[in-house]
Amino acid sequence: MDYVIGMLAFFGFLAFIQVSSLSTKLKRMERHENDDSQMRSSLKDDMKSILAPCVGKEIVLDFYEDEEEPDMLDTSKHNKFILIDVDDKWAFIRIETPRKTVNKLIRFSSIKGVSFKN
Repeated sequence: MDYVIGMLAFFGFLAFIQVSSLSTKLKRMERHENDDSQMRSSLKDDMKSILAPCVGKEIVLDFYEDEEEPDMLDTSKHNKFILIDVDDKWAFIRIETPRKTVNKLIRFSSIKGVSFKN
């Protein structure tokens, strides 16, 4: 009987250590997520000031991997991305391909970087 109680206490102690380890990992992940959201919000303010002078010009956008769309992936010589308008949180662009023209709204938080074509 003492053996069973000792084993239960041992496994309870292991479970306690694992739960406390998971809680510290969760807190670290939450801090990291908050830092990313703050960085993305400052990027949003910077993105508006960067893109505002380029309205009507051709641009090249780089997206976060989880937020790419199939229309945006083909950045070949035949596709043009023209910035039409900029809002506080959104960029309105026109994608011109040899076959069609599509207008899209893109949230600043999904844009990783931007470059300009001459």
